[in-house]
Amino acid sequence: MKLIIFDLDQTIIELHKFHNKATMLIFKKVFGIVAWLTEIDFAGKTIEKDLEDLAILKKIPPKTIKKKLPKAIKLYGKIFISIMPKSMRAHILPGAENLIQTLAKDKKNILVLVTGDERVIAEKVLSKAHLLKYFRFIITGEKTRSRTKLTQQAIKKAKAHAKIEKVFIIGDSIHEIESAKATNSQVISVLTGFHSKAQLKKAGARNIFKNLKDKRILKLLGN
Repeated sequence: MKLIIFDLDQTIIELHKFHNKATMLIFKKVFGIVAWLTEIDFAGKTIEKDLEDLAILKKIPPKTIKKKLPKAIKLYGKIFISIMPKSMRAHILPGAENLIQTLAKDKKNILVLVTGDERVIAEKVLSKAHLLKYFRFIITGEKTRSRTKLTQQAIKKAKAHAKIEKVFIIGDSIHEIESAKATNSQVISVLTGFHSKAQLKKAGARNIFKNLKDKRILKLLGN
């Protein structure tokens, strides 16, 4: 069996503008300042880590961050969902749906989603994009800031139910590459996010594609 782990944001679906707006609304409400997610390198991180990094960048006192960050995190999912459109179909990135559907048809493939988003966000986004049914399970970023730990959780859970011979990780950031190294997995990187080809190469990526539409990806996955 092959375990194929997909990232969500900027790999399958373009979500940065929703995260950017949700972050701005959160910071105005909780911290009383204007701040945008795109002011930091947010790619591949958990929401908690992103909000903390942005608060530090904005020179919010550490005591205030510690006191108010839990409230910001608690509100995030609710605000994010409130600004989403009724359908996320138009935001699916090139080739993502076709690749997922093709891989899901092969019973030897186990498709899993690993994301730094909250579960409520990930499930709602995939449901509105009509893609939720293709994933065996979802691992989300509520309990850890480490992308590698999320990936390790996914692999452990998959191995508890099936004999996994190969693990592939598909994503747009350097953090999927780091996770692949730590778990002895193969990584496929796409340029649909905010990390450049140079950054991905420097992190150790060998297989880099413009997007998931590239037919060579299926060959690399053995399909």
